[in-house]
Amino acid sequence: MKAQVDGERIIRNASIWQRFVGGALDLVLVIPAAALFAWMQSVSTLAASILLVPMAAIALAYPIYFHARYGQTVGKLVVGIRLVQADGEPIGSVAAWVRSALDLLFAAAIVIGLVAALFGRFDALRAVAIAYASWTLIDLAVMLTNRSRRAAHDFLAGTFVVSDQVQHRRAPRASSLLRRRSRSALRSLRRVGV
Repeated sequence: MKAQVDGERIIRNASIWQRFVGGALDLVLVIPAAALFAWMQSVSTLAASILLVPMAAIALAYPIYFHARYGQTVGKLVVGIRLVQADGEPIGSVAAWVRSALDLLFAAAIVIGLVAALFGRFDALRAVAIAYASWTLIDLAVMLTNRSRRAAHDFLAGTFVVSDQVQHRRAPRASSLLRRRSRSALRSLRRVGV
């Protein structure tokens, strides 16, 4: 999406740094849950595996809900970016789900891999981690190689991440407006012969 004028507001694509910092801030919200999981694993493998599913569900529901409801997560809100459709309108539930579809698939595979790892089977988790890291690199490469800075999941969902920082169009100065009007009035007088 090129910079578009929406009434008096200019819509610009979010910078890569805004996207990165927003994502990092969202990741910080997950750290307490990860710490709880690590502690539970040291206490009881069974308790950790039972706790893993609801924690993963909450971590996945967070971006889907916030994107569908508000067009931004807490991290995006802090850095001033939001998700929109191609026409500049907010995204809906379907686009939020589609945007997170591959994350959902990988999360399910990671949960299965983690449960297997809790019981000593690390090869499944390793394979899923490699696949997810590969997807993340592909997503990043796509974002870095197009002008609108859209990641692969944005293309899948038809979404754009735009800067929410409002930049208003500058209104013409009164003096330049008066000059244009007086020039126009002078031309009209000359045509009439005055």
